This record gives sequence, structure tokens and C-alpha cells, in this order.
Amino acid sequence: MDEMKQRLGKPASERIEPHENNHVEGQMDEIHTLDYEGLSLKIYHVREVPPRDLVFGLTITDRRFVFKWGVRIGCHRHQVIHVFGQPDKDGNPIIYSTEAGSVSFFFSKENRLEKVQWQWDID
Repeated sequence: MDEMKQRLGKPASERIEPHENNHVEGQMDEIHTLDYEGLSLKIYHVREVPPRDLVFGLTITDRRFVFKWGVRIGCHRHQVIHVFGQPDKDGNPIIYSTEAGSVSFFFSKENRLEKVQWQWDID
């Protein structure tokens, strides 16, 4: 998590919630939510030796963050589908799923990309 903060700077806000580890009885881990302008990260902090951080949620709402293939906030719905193919769930949002999680693309009334939300499954 420190590496993330070094790269992105100090977050505008940070929330920490305790979370009981599903695999180690009695071990309390933490879920950190780091909020930046146009970017929010959810990180599962595993309290083991050495500690591990697992990003399991990412939300982008600012066009400064460019995805591979030129997809960014503000691009047209057609561009997202052209790059990623037909979604697993069409509508608003359109959703693409994998074995590890999903990504949702939210659009304005003008079919412009407003928000991208990734969620990875952690066990």
C-alpha cells in the first residue's frame, strides 16, 4: 500500500475497516479505501509476515486515467465495445466478467463513458 501511495501521492481520504480473515482463525485483516480525485482503490491488507496488500476494487471517473487501447472517461460506448467486444451483460452499465472478477462501464445519456468499476474476487 505504501508503494501505491508513493506513486499516487497522499489520498484525499482513507478509510480503514477491520475484516476477519477467512483462512486464519482469529486473524483480523483490514480493508483500506483510498480516495483520490477521479480514482478510488479498495485494498485488502493481510496481516501476515510479511504483510500483503491485494487490490480488489478500482473505480475511475476522471479522463486523466487512460486505459490500454485509448479507452478513457468521455469516450463513446461504441469504442468500449469495439475494444472489448460484446459484453456479458448489456445495458447501463455494460459488464464484462472473468473467473477473477468483473469490470463495469457506466455511461451518460449521451452514451459517453462516465465511470469504470473493476471488482476482483478475493478469498
